[in-house]
Amino acid sequence: MLKKAALTIIAGLIDDEQIKPLSDVFTLLDHNKDGMLSLSELSHGLEKAGLEHAPEDVEQLMEATDSDGSGNIDYTEFIAATMGSNLYLLEPYCRAAFRIFDRNCDGKISAEELNSVLKIKSNGDDNDKQQTAASLVQQVDLNGDNQIDFTEFMKMMRR
Repeated sequence: MLKKAALTIIAGLIDDEQIKPLSDVFTLLDHNKDGMLSLSELSHGLEKAGLEHAPEDVEQLMEATDSDGSGNIDYTEFIAATMGSNLYLLEPYCRAAFRIFDRNCDGKISAEELNSVLKIKSNGDDNDKQQTAASLVQQVDLNGDNQIDFTEFMKMMRR
């Protein structure tokens, strides 16, 4: 969840010229030119490319790419899902994304900051949201301080 959000942030920061081939593919897939890829547009594009996928595979692809849960893939989500690591691992982009999560500018990302930026949804109360955010921190936190520093963030991005 954290890496997906970071990739979406980075996709919005990358210069258009660096992602022109991906942008062109998005434009080709977006038949109705609404800036979103529907399940049918994605399925049609995969079929046209000669890829034989069962409908459930396309649905899984859509679900994995649709980071905001809208049921469609917007341009930024598409770029985030398709850009190569040679782009998203560039330190200036990663630092910019890290700063967005590091709301208090202390050089570390806390569970509270993650909850604030990701707007974590839960069925329960605020305590449930905090546990989810804490779990995300725990997955990335390598030194056990219950926060994510930039080195830990970069290791997560490289995984």
